[in-house]
Amino acid sequence: MAKRALSPSARRERQRLVADRARALALLVDGSRADSPAVDGTILVDGSWYNAHYWLRFGLMLRALGLKPESMVLLLGPYSRRESRNCAAAFNIVREHILDIDRRDAAATAEARRLLKDTQTPDDVLNWKLPHDFPPAQLYDSILKEQRKASLDLDDPQLEGRVAKALTALDVAVQTLDMHQPSLLLLSHALNYELSALSWIAAKRGIATVVLFGNFGTQRFWRLTRPEDVFDWCDRLEREDFEALEPSRANALAEAGGEHVTGRVSGKSTDIGAIHAFQNDTISLERTSVTSAMKWDAETPIIGVYVSNLFDYPHCFGLDQYRDFADWLEVSLPVMAANRKANWLLRAHPCDVWYGGQSMVDLLPPELPAHIGICPKEWNGAAVKGGLRCRGDVSWHGGARVCH
Repeated sequence: MAKRALSPSARRERQRLVADRARALALLVDGSRADSPAVDGTILVDGSWYNAHYWLRFGLMLRALGLKPESMVLLLGPYSRRESRNCAAAFNIVREHILDIDRRDAAATAEARRLLKDTQTPDDVLNWKLPHDFPPAQLYDSILKEQRKASLDLDDPQLEGRVAKALTALDVAVQTLDMHQPSLLLLSHALNYELSALSWIAAKRGIATVVLFGNFGTQRFWRLTRPEDVFDWCDRLEREDFEALEPSRANALAEAGGEHVTGRVSGKSTDIGAIHAFQNDTISLERTSVTSAMKWDAETPIIGVYVSNLFDYPHCFGLDQYRDFADWLEVSLPVMAANRKANWLLRAHPCDVWYGGQSMVDLLPPELPAHIGICPKEWNGAAVKGGLRCRGDVSWHGGARVCH
C-alpha cells in the first residue's frame, strides 16, 4: 500500500466512499421493488464480478421484470465475495452457490495434457474439439487475458493448469445448472472461464440468459437465445437493422450518437477507456505538428490506425479472419510498409499502461520505415483526431479514414 493511502485524508476518503455506496445501495434496493413477477422458478444471479454499476443494472432488471429475491441464488467466484454478498444481502438474496473452477480436477488435467500434447502453435488451439462443442476461441481468450500476452504462450508453465481450469468450468457449469434448474440467468459478462461456460451451456439448454452489461456510460443489456450469441457482444445492431429503420428513428439515433461521441472525445465520459484516451487535454495538435514530429511530407495523406488492447478478448465479436490482434498486426504491417502513398500513424490502446502486459510497441520491429510512425503516449485520442483533420477530401479504404 502506498504511503499516501495511509494518510488521515485518504482514510477519511475511504470512509466517505463506503458510506456513499451504502446510501446509494439503499436507494437502489428501494427503487427496485415491483409487483407481478414476470419470471417463475429459480434465478441465478452472477456475483463473481463486483462492480457498483453492475448492481445498478441488476436493480433495473429487478424492477423491470418484478423479480423476487427469494427465488434467487447468488453465484460467487474466487474474487470480491464479501462485496458481492453485501450487495446481495441488501436485496435480501440469502442463497448462494460457489463456482469452484480452481479445484484440481484429475480428469480435466488429463484432458488438458492430451490437448496440449500435439499443440505446436497458438493456431492449433483454435482447432481443438472441446466438451459440449464449447468454442475454443472462448477458451483461448480466457487464457490470453490471464497471460497478458499478444498471442497464446505455449511455453507458459501454468498453461496446463489454465486449460484444465477452462475444462473444469464447463463441468461446474453443467453441475450448477443441473442442481438449480434455473429459468433465468443474470450475468455480468459472457466471457472468462466460469461465465463463458455458464452462458454457453445455458444457451444450449434454452435457458433464458441476460447479460447486464454496460459500456461508455450506457446500458447494454443483451439476451442470449442460442449458443452463437456469446459472440454477439452487447447485442449490437447489424447493418440490415440500421437500413430497416424508419428515417425519423435513424435520424434520432444519429443525433444521440453524435452527442455521445462529442461528449466522449471532449473528455466528459468517465469510463476507464475514455479517461485514458481523452482526459489528458494538455496537448493540442495540428496536422503540421504531426507531420513535423514524424518528419513527414505535409502533402502526403495520413492514415491513423487505432490498435486494440492485444489480450482483451479478441474473439468476443466472433473474430475469424485472424488468430488474434497480434496476427492482424503481423499481417497488416508489411502492407503498410509496402504502401508509401500514405503515412501511417499507429496508436496503441490507451488502456495498455493501466492493464500492464504486452502492448503494440512490443510487437513492432526496432526500426520502422520512415512513413510509419508511433503515436506518442501523451497525445490523447482527441488531439490525434485534430492532428489528422483533413484539409480536403476524405475517402475510405478498407475501413480506414484517409485524409487528402
